[in-house]
Amino acid sequence: MPKIPKRVRTSSNANENIAAENGSDDGQVPEQPGTLENSENVEQQPVHPKQAEVDEINRNIDAALKSGRGRRRKRTDEDDASIDEMIVELRKRMRDAAYRDIDDNKDRLPAIHKLSMLPDVIEELGKSHLYEAFLDNNIVDSIRLWLEPLDDGSLPSLDIQNAMLNALRNLPIRRDHLRESGIGKIILFMSKCPRISEANRRTCEQFLQQWSRMVLRLSADYRDRNIREAEVSMEERSYAATRPAPLNGERATARIPQRVAADYTVMPVSSIQATASPRQSARNAGDKYRRLKQVISKGKRNV
Repeated sequence: MPKIPKRVRTSSNANENIAAENGSDDGQVPEQPGTLENSENVEQQPVHPKQAEVDEINRNIDAALKSGRGRRRKRTDEDDASIDEMIVELRKRMRDAAYRDIDDNKDRLPAIHKLSMLPDVIEELGKSHLYEAFLDNNIVDSIRLWLEPLDDGSLPSLDIQNAMLNALRNLPIRRDHLRESGIGKIILFMSKCPRISEANRRTCEQFLQQWSRMVLRLSADYRDRNIREAEVSMEERSYAATRPAPLNGERATARIPQRVAADYTVMPVSSIQATASPRQSARNAGDKYRRLKQVISKGKRNV
């Protein structure tokens, strides 16, 4: 390690002599090379273009990591109390709008409070990182209130129906949320109401199937379903075919076949062995083909 040279303090006479030699009469000592002031003015050595590009990439990566850490800290340090207050305020506004529409409907006035608030509700319910907070504050009850018909039987507008059903589709609803909100009753009504659009009725039916499995603790996997199997008696089938025609005025003649929805509850017993592997099935098929060829060859010899 090189030694740092010591700075020698010159006297005023020596400084004057040096200044006189350099042709300076102001008595100032010229700056010596190697001092701190001169080192700042020294031009940097040229950097290779590839090295400069690598340095630029590293600086960009460091800046991105620093900015990402800042955003992550801001998200994790979010105050849960302020979120709860925001959701409680949203629920209060939704209930007030629903009750105002009920009062205006009784007074035979246009009920437009929910419709005017709908854009704000859609924006708030679209925040996926607050889904659990919404459910903890029972936002499903406010959604139920917006989907209920008014006292005269009029339904909410189609925009409100679509927005609320979409919110129910996105929220991770569980059993306790269904029990606390009572949303199942209004969804059952909407699934059977002929004034509801077919798309929304189909959506409500899907909700009912999903929630009923959740309540009954049934699996949605088809392989876990318990399917009844039974053997069909041919005697009973032949007896049913020879039964006399009912005495309700119907004729025993050819008629136009009517469409019948297939809704079977009993599955016939399968004759296929599920335990047989594909290799075993191929081997059995090969044996059958080999025996068939032997029979054909024997027949040709006899001829």
